[in-house]
Amino acid sequence: GILINGDRGLTQLASSQLPGTVFFGGKAVDRAGADVSSAGDFNQDGFGDILIAAPGRTEMDSAGREGIDQVRANIAEHNPTATVIEAASPPVLEDPDIVRGKRVLVVEDGPTLTHGGMTIGAGVVAAMQHGAAPFVDPRPYLVGSIVETFEKYPDIGTVLPAMGYGADQIKDLQATINATDCDVVVIGTPIDLTRVLEIEKPHTRVTYDLDEIGHPDMDDVLTGFVEVQGLV
Repeated sequence: GILINGDRGLTQLASSQLPGTVFFGGKAVDRAGADVSSAGDFNQDGFGDILIAAPGRTEMDSAGREGIDQVRANIAEHNPTATVIEAASPPVLEDPDIVRGKRVLVVEDGPTLTHGGMTIGAGVVAAMQHGAAPFVDPRPYLVGSIVETFEKYPDIGTVLPAMGYGADQIKDLQATINATDCDVVVIGTPIDLTRVLEIEKPHTRVTYDLDEIGHPDMDDVLTGFVEVQGLV
């Protein structure tokens, strides 16, 4: 197995029904255990194969030293032969000045907040780093199918999940964003929402990438895989 330390849900990688190692975090909000146990087992050897989870910058930032140590202890106990890649995934706000001191509506990746179980995402992290205050709760402004999303997932934080599984839902999302009483909209989704809907308020986008720390890194791991499999 390959683990990249961090604090981001990986429930989209594979079904948790697949056999694999189960790790437990040290406290209720600790994602270290959930991330590892929910990623699944691709080659059916009883261990997770590739786990990538690292929002943050310093010391795999949002994971924190305690979370990182918890994950390393889990690896040593359950999967001691795993390759461990340390990494961060620092969020970058395209226009940081626009959020400072402003009332911000953050639109986060939908699945991360719903069945992923997170209450914040990259958008909140980036907005906090640049002095946004306060965050605006979208609940009083929800339109159509977005109301149903919050009813189904009541533990969503003070953020708006980007739900857009059809034209009607995209329309409801757009209406909710534009109806919300805020100064600025921060888009924390993997895609640029302005490509599929029109935001009438000042807005900026968050991007993020994988920032590997030392070796081994993904190049090392993938090069070894390609050589072992005879793909070159």
